[in-house]
Amino acid sequence: MKKLLGLLAATGLVASTGSTVIACGETTDSAITTEAIKTAVIALLEEGKSDYTTTALKTLLDNEENAITGVASWTVAANSGVASTAVFTFDVAEGHVLDDDAEKITGTFEIANLLTTTPTKVTIDELKEQVENELEEDSYANIDALNEALEDVVVNGFSSFSATADGTVNATVTFTVAATHEITGGETEFTLEDIIGEAETI
Repeated sequence: MKKLLGLLAATGLVASTGSTVIACGETTDSAITTEAIKTAVIALLEEGKSDYTTTALKTLLDNEENAITGVASWTVAANSGVASTAVFTFDVAEGHVLDDDAEKITGTFEIANLLTTTPTKVTIDELKEQVENELEEDSYANIDALNEALEDVVVNGFSSFSATADGTVNATVTFTVAATHEITGGETEFTLEDIIGEAETI
C-alpha cells in the first residue's frame, strides 16, 4: 500500500504539474515543485521507520520503480547539526522547471527523524577503495596535483581529504569523519600506493 501511494504521488505530480504544452510548434518545459517531490519521497518511505541510512535511502530513490518525474539524480546526506535529519538534494531533469525558476537546476529539502543515529561502520580499506574510485587518474605528477584532485572527491560521511608524501611514490591520506560514520578499526589515515609520478609506459 505504501509503495502504491508513492506511485500515485508521483503520478499526481505528473498530472498536476508535469504536462508538456506544445503550441505554435514550441515545447514548454514541464513544471515541478520541491514540495511535490518531497511529498512523493515521503510516500515511498516505510511509515514510522526512523533507522534509515543515507545509503539505503539513496538505493531506494535510485530504484527505477521509484523514479519521480523531473528528477535526474539524487544525493542523500545527514544534516550536519541534527544527525537524524536527512537532507535530500536532487538534480532537475532536462525539460523541467523547478519552482517556476528556469535557472534552478537543483533542489533540496529535509525530512526529520528519519536516519539512524548509530554511526555507519566503514573499514579503512572500504574508504580507501571509494576514494580511489573517485579519483580520475591512476597517478599524479606531484603531491599538490593529488591534493587538488582530492578536493573533488565525494564520499558520504567523510570529507577534508588531505595527502602528504610518503616516500617518492606513495601518499598518506588523512580525512574528517562525520558523526554519522565510524571507521571500524579507529584508523585515521590510509596510504595510496604508487600514486605520485607519471605512470610507466609499457
